[in-house]
Amino acid sequence: MSTMRDDIRRGLSDIWPAAVAAAPIGLLFGAVAASKGLSPLEVFLMSIMVFAGGAQFAAIELWASPAPVAALVFSTLLINARHVLMGASLAPKLQGFGRWQKFLGLYYMADENWALAEKRARTHRLTPAYWFAMVVPFVAGWLVNSTLGAVIGAVLGDPKRLGADFAFTALFIALVAAFWKGRVTFWTVTAAGVASAATYRRTLWPAGRLARGGPRAAGASRRHRGGQGVSVDPINLVAFLGMAIVTYFTRVAGLALVGRLNLSPRAQAAFDAIPPAVLVAVIAPSALATGWAETAAAAITALAATRLPLLAVVAVGVVAVVAFRMVL
Repeated sequence: MSTMRDDIRRGLSDIWPAAVAAAPIGLLFGAVAASKGLSPLEVFLMSIMVFAGGAQFAAIELWASPAPVAALVFSTLLINARHVLMGASLAPKLQGFGRWQKFLGLYYMADENWALAEKRARTHRLTPAYWFAMVVPFVAGWLVNSTLGAVIGAVLGDPKRLGADFAFTALFIALVAAFWKGRVTFWTVTAAGVASAATYRRTLWPAGRLARGGPRAAGASRRHRGGQGVSVDPINLVAFLGMAIVTYFTRVAGLALVGRLNLSPRAQAAFDAIPPAVLVAVIAPSALATGWAETAAAAITALAATRLPLLAVVAVGVVAVVAFRMVL
């Protein structure tokens, strides 16, 4: 049986590849947010209150002055609706958590730490020490990088030059491989990936458009305010609060959902299929609907995931997408 120190060490060891992959994304988010007129302090407040990368990118695409609060809150609710299933899948594994540990820990549940926790729970009891050892550095990294991105802005350039935009896709492919259970997983991830990619192609989610445009595309709408570094618009603060409330609701709703269910073996099997299905649904637009270079790199990454450790898989994916973008 592992000790608290073992769980902390393992949590830190598991999360650091994801934290490294998140760094350029956080810098990019901060740069784009600053180009839309948000101050570094506002970027920090949005990141610590909402902490939902996809929803934050989508919100910045919708941003105007004054902030369209209702539209921002509604888009955040739609994008984060998957957290209900994620929370429902994770809830039965939190039996060793106290009540406050559950509600505090789920406030900062993200795709990455959720997937790693699901992976850990397959072989070990999930403990608060492991969970918070993952969450604290991952959240801190997002806060630092997004705020830094808002400060240094356009100096960052386009992350596609170095393949940094593909790092999360490669990371999630590696995590899907850890959940593989043969034919059942194959059909689950295939259905989720095809549906997600098709939906993306039809609707072209704002977050997808933004990620391809990068800070230079958003630079055309750059606006400056006096005292930008420390200013906070009250309407923006209301928007952040509304986004945070609906995000947290989606994350804790799974606890209530599971508490009311008596799962049959078939239903339990369906819950076990949630982690790989959600991961594939998140990355399918990037891997299958943005270009041949990304699709080819995703295939190479999937092959690497069957043989290599997590960080090596991410490195292979990033190098592959850079190479394919040069020739395709």
